[in-house]
Amino acid sequence: WDKVSASPELFDEETDSEMLLPDAVGKKHQELAADVAKVLGGACLSSLFRLTGANYSLKLENIVGMVARDRMLNDLIIDFCLRLNCSSLGDCYAMNSFALSLSYTKTPDIRISSMHYVVMPVHLPPIHWGISASRWVRCPVSGKRLASRNPPLQGIIIVRLSYQQDVPSMTPRCAARPIEPPWKMLTTRLAKFIRDWHTATMSLVDHPVEESSVWLEGPKQPDGTSCGVLCIAQAYAILKDSSRFVRAVISRDDVAVMRLRVMWMIIMQPDESTTSNKVAEAVQSTDVELIATITTQRPQ
Repeated sequence: WDKVSASPELFDEETDSEMLLPDAVGKKHQELAADVAKVLGGACLSSLFRLTGANYSLKLENIVGMVARDRMLNDLIIDFCLRLNCSSLGDCYAMNSFALSLSYTKTPDIRISSMHYVVMPVHLPPIHWGISASRWVRCPVSGKRLASRNPPLQGIIIVRLSYQQDVPSMTPRCAARPIEPPWKMLTTRLAKFIRDWHTATMSLVDHPVEESSVWLEGPKQPDGTSCGVLCIAQAYAILKDSSRFVRAVISRDDVAVMRLRVMWMIIMQPDESTTSNKVAEAVQSTDVELIATITTQRPQ
């Protein structure tokens, strides 16, 4: 890792990798890799890594073989990273990848105008990850989508919310022609969810209206399995209102570093649950109960 000079945008701030001098980049990669190896050395496949501040966890068995090398990322990893991004920013709402497949999705209690983005992974054929970003705003703004040579199997819809102008508008749809019907169905459901949320929390404000969309032609992935990694990276950039990633030329080293940072962000969560600490928690809980029983008993 100390020979790798690539330093992509994804999780650069969170890993203290932002704006490093060239001779310090490789050392930082090596440091992150050492942190990962140390945690993995004391973990087992059933170890759970819980996302701080969110009701979401990921088992190590769902990470091993998916993130570290060149495999396609699964839904659990994508979900975890999106929730991680949203929870760290605080003004973004992450939906479950199966949320819109249900007949009814409960809207959040929080006022919709307090959110800047809504993020949702989606599933579409054939086997490929893509990303779609739509914006719900009060002035006409086009939605954006990361384009790829193949239509996506799974992707991410990002909705931008803004309540500062007069006439609300939204861009819930933009998709490749081969998968137009599935995208239209999903974005129609998402639009209904947004309207229901709007009605539940801002009933006195007019509903948004639909606007047109545009395509983003980059970046291109350097291999056939890194599309999920690029989706996480593109979502990260959009949520932070950054346009650098779409203009970037992504190398295999960039992908390797992004995978390393994804792994580091997951397993360095402070709440880790293993078999050993579950036993320790149970013993501690029993001790507390025994002490409470002893101290509350009246002397004979």
